[in-house]
Amino acid sequence: AIAGEAAAATSSKFGNLQLPEERDKANYFGHITYRHTGSQVMAMRQFRDLVLSGKKNQIVKIISEILPSHDQELRYLTSLLLKRDNPEPTKEALLSAITLGSRPLVELILQLFADFPHEERSGCTNCPMFAPHITPLILACSLNNFAIVETLLLRGHTVTMPHHAQCSCDSCRLVANSNVEHLRKVDVYRAVASEAYLWLGTSDPFAAAAALSTDFEQAIEDDNVEFVDVYTQLHQNVQNFALRLVEQCWKVEEVDLFLSQRSLSLLTNCQQSYPRVRMGLDASLKDFSASVPVQRACTSLWYQGWGNFGSNLSRDTFRIVRHVFAYPFIALLFIITNGSVGGSFNVPLARYISYTSSYVVFLLCLVGIRVGRQGSSIYDRDMMQPTWQLVMELYCFLYVVGLLLERYLELSRRGVSNYFSLWWRWFDFLLLGLFMLAFHIWLTALFIGIKEPSIMKKMHRRHWPMFDYFLLYDVFLATGCILAFWKSFYFFQLLKGHGATIISIGRCVSQIYSYLFVMGVIMFSFAIGLNILTSPYLKMSVHKEDGTDAESSNYFDSIPNAFRHLYWAFYGYMEYSSYPMEVGNAGPDQAPVQNTVLAMATEGITMAYYAILVITLLNLMISLLVKKADEVLDNEDLEFKYTRACIYSEFFEPSISVPPPLNIIHWISRPIFCLASGDYQFHWPEIYIRKDLVDPSIEKIDEERINLLVMMFKRYRASKECLYKSAFRASVEKEKTEAVPAKVTFMNDT
Repeated sequence: AIAGEAAAATSSKFGNLQLPEERDKANYFGHITYRHTGSQVMAMRQFRDLVLSGKKNQIVKIISEILPSHDQELRYLTSLLLKRDNPEPTKEALLSAITLGSRPLVELILQLFADFPHEERSGCTNCPMFAPHITPLILACSLNNFAIVETLLLRGHTVTMPHHAQCSCDSCRLVANSNVEHLRKVDVYRAVASEAYLWLGTSDPFAAAAALSTDFEQAIEDDNVEFVDVYTQLHQNVQNFALRLVEQCWKVEEVDLFLSQRSLSLLTNCQQSYPRVRMGLDASLKDFSASVPVQRACTSLWYQGWGNFGSNLSRDTFRIVRHVFAYPFIALLFIITNGSVGGSFNVPLARYISYTSSYVVFLLCLVGIRVGRQGSSIYDRDMMQPTWQLVMELYCFLYVVGLLLERYLELSRRGVSNYFSLWWRWFDFLLLGLFMLAFHIWLTALFIGIKEPSIMKKMHRRHWPMFDYFLLYDVFLATGCILAFWKSFYFFQLLKGHGATIISIGRCVSQIYSYLFVMGVIMFSFAIGLNILTSPYLKMSVHKEDGTDAESSNYFDSIPNAFRHLYWAFYGYMEYSSYPMEVGNAGPDQAPVQNTVLAMATEGITMAYYAILVITLLNLMISLLVKKADEVLDNEDLEFKYTRACIYSEFFEPSISVPPPLNIIHWISRPIFCLASGDYQFHWPEIYIRKDLVDPSIEKIDEERINLLVMMFKRYRASKECLYKSAFRASVEKEKTEAVPAKVTFMNDT
């Protein structure tokens, strides 16, 4: 195709088509410059007149100048162009020209649609080569031909975005759920996910890539296997595009301008310094979030206010010690003065240190609650004594309320899907649920205990009812303490040496859930079978020849009991001799009777249980966990940087300025200060938000943004044409080995 375009460049009619010199082909792909001049317009008019008059030889001559050495395509295109009785042959000729990748030929054929002005944007109805839903723009985008995509967009071609599989709008209910409709959706997604469409067909390429990433994740979940691989590949293409896009920001100022853009961002994200980082995290753009520009920007914002952190040991030690031991007093001053005093809480790193210290205090209080009652807990039902323990319990539950408030605001901002995409959010959900139940029972015990007689407050636990609220309180509190200490791994994720291990464990949790579900179904099925076999022989006894009596085992007397014993059998706590099935004595001599069929069936079912669950499923589970851990460790750097960006972003939020439980006071006082200033207005879920974010005046920023996008596109085009090395292009060597010389023009200069 390069040789064909070179021949066209020598043509007298297409003299403005030029190729760069052919030297150094290994490092230069090149693009064809096509300038639309008056002579070109005249040539197009002449071409249309020749087609209308049916002058085949002259048409062949013009097309052969554009496509030399394409005799078969030449004859086919000419035959299609001369059929003017309906628009279908012309549309097929246009699509064929797009597949050949020649922009001059495409523009010549587009002139022929003057007689069919509404047909050039639709696909062929009865063409054997192209499906009816393949429009010229969809085909050009799928081929990633920037020049032809630009031509079609300038002529008003558009792509109609498909709806989600779960969409229940009127138009989706009328469309049949057929294979053709799925193919149409896949082809449209393939077109809009192309680099050509994202750059030229959208006003904001990054926001479009983020939206597509979310759509593809939803499509992967909704699709019934057939196109999962296609959507997965398209999702990765969008990830790569977002990475290449941010890599075109070379200067710190450009990175700040790009990441600080608020257009198309959620209003709640606009309060952060870098809304685009939050947009990328919500869209799970891991490659983008782990890129050098984004990581540098987030790290700079993490130390904002403490920019010289690490240069002076004594000063840094004082800062850390102050936020470890004096954070309650500094936080109260920060809240009361609305940030005028204690301004270090505006530094995300200081927030993280204080948050960690507050959580350590919470854990110490949990330990102190139980240690204080070791001697008297067997009798004690008085929740008011001792006083110091009451204070610790109250602090723990206030901390939980503050954490619940913080997580609720985060859930309101992110949505359910994005919120639970991180493993520690599941721990927070379970931890908060358990502690809130314990808090409810604690309040019940506190108020009921006041009315109890004094003798009831020293009652031994053996006299307590089975569902006594004190017993339930201990159960929920004990389980919550376990999860609370596990949650401490959240803070270690910022340590690179331990972060990868913790992240890999978190990723493996989803595999464990799937395995436990399968394991539970298998155990339940075997529990039913064993219960059916053994239930007729319950409470049966036999008098053996040695004079001893034996009874049938009650291991499987009920389905729940059978399930419980099968669970512990998974760990080796059950053997065949531990569940004998006795029939009794019969005959004149009352000899012991053995039901051999029953015994063999019970033993055979038990053997099958061990073979399926232990030998097969357990080893399969180990293999899946190893595979998942290997995937995480293979992308250790990517996963660590992405997780670090997520944690950084959490502490960028204004609502997490002070740690629990002090954030309860801050959440009450902050809206009052903000609304009283007149610069804020009510908006959920933030309660208050700056007015300039709701109705911004950003004409200058828009102009700067457009100029930056133009510069980024020029750099992007240059990076495609000339494979140079750059610190921001981590995958340049891989691209160099996989690169293929450009078949057609990359982009028009005009």
